[in-house]
Amino acid sequence: MEKSRSTLSHRILLNWSLSGGVFSFHATNVALHSVAVILLLYFCREMLAWRRDASLVAALMFAAHPAHTEAVSEPFFYHFKVL
Repeated sequence: MEKSRSTLSHRILLNWSLSGGVFSFHATNVALHSVAVILLLYFCREMLAWRRDASLVAALMFAAHPAHTEAVSEPFFYHFKVL
């Protein structure tokens, strides 16, 4: 658990040192979430040999699922973690 917390802290500090703004945190998290969605789409399509429409539905459900709101809401809580 400590290692993942350390990685999160390093990512926060690196992101802050590169830009210094909250928008950068939001953009980074949205970009990382988008990459995860694209990788899921590829995985379903190529590795599981699902049809194109089924793979797309699975990826869109993953993208829009409420459990993944940290891609949007997490940047606003960074200042509590850093301080």
